[in-house]
This record gives sequence, structure tokens and C-alpha cells, in this order.
Amino acid sequence: MSHQKGELKLNANGTYYYELLAGRDPSQKMILHKLNTLTNDGSFWNKFDPFDSDSVEAPGVVKTLFKNGLLVGTMFIPYVGPFIAAASMLNNVANFAAAMGKAYTRATSGENSPFWNQVEGWTNSMNRQYLKHSDSAEHPFSFCNFIDVTADLMGQLKEQRVLFEFLPTLLGKGELYANTWGKSKAAAAAASEAAQ
Repeated sequence: MSHQKGELKLNANGTYYYELLAGRDPSQKMILHKLNTLTNDGSFWNKFDPFDSDSVEAPGVVKTLFKNGLLVGTMFIPYVGPFIAAASMLNNVANFAAAMGKAYTRATSGENSPFWNQVEGWTNSMNRQYLKHSDSAEHPFSFCNFIDVTADLMGQLKEQRVLFEFLPTLLGKGELYANTWGKSKAAAAAASEAAQ
């Protein structure tokens, strides 16, 4: 059985399947997102699953809005959002560490590292930016792609805001900014002056 680049693989029964990475290099491979397995393909609930990116039909505007509302919109919920944004950032840091680990291993030993390949594959399977329908590459100027790109931008901006609000606290160089918890900067400055 032969496969063209980018095609899903078919087993002997003619149905699509995914393989375990088993330490192989995930570069140039389609990684199955963890949220893509919430419903079985072809089931009744699969029609309503906003995270299903491997179906034959394109997701549509409503499913795309709902998916991005759950993945990115939750970053803007008070008290909970910073933790969701931090989890997304940690996933990206782990992905970067895997890329650097693979590069170091190749440079020093000339071989592939199964450990770093597994880490990269796992982080890709958890990254919200990999949860796009295959139809998005064929129709780059669709409204669904515009929604995905806008949501990616909003998510990255929120991640940066959370990083710069919490970084001084993590480094022990300042208190938590009060506006993180919904207070104004003026109230935070007044509270700081009153404490001194």
C-alpha cells in the first residue's frame, strides 16, 4: 500500500488509522491531537464535536467559534485564565526543549533521540495550534481560518500578558500585579504606597 505525503493511512480494511510514534521523529508527520479522540469518527456525537479535525466535512463557522471559545476564550476567565495560559506556555516550552534536545543529540552523537521525539510528539498532540482541520490548508482564505488565526493571536497575547504579569513574582522581584485579579493599577499603586 502506498501513501502520498499528507494523506491519512488506510489499513487492510480500508479504514483510516494512526500509529504510535514509538520514538520516531514526528517532523513532517500528522500528529493526532488528544482532543480529537473525544468522539469516534462516524458516531452521532462526532457531528457536534468542535475538536474533530480529521473528519471529511469542514467544521463550519459555529464549530470553529465554539472550539476557539473553549481553547482560547477560557484564558480570559478571571482566576482560571492565567493557569490555562500558563499550561499552554509550558507546553510550548516543553516543545522548544524537545527541539533543542534533538538538535543537541544529533550534533553530539549523530543519531535521533527517541526520548526527545516522544516529548515533541506529545507536546504537538496537546498544542491548540495543531487542532486545525485538514481543509484549512486547501482554503487558506476561509472564514474559519480567519477565526483560527484571530484566536491564535488572542491566545498568544494573553500568554504574553500572563508571562509579564507573573514573571516578576516568580523571580522574587515583585508582588503580583493587582490588575490580574480585576483591580485597577491605580488601586494597586495606592495599596503599595499604603503598605510602605
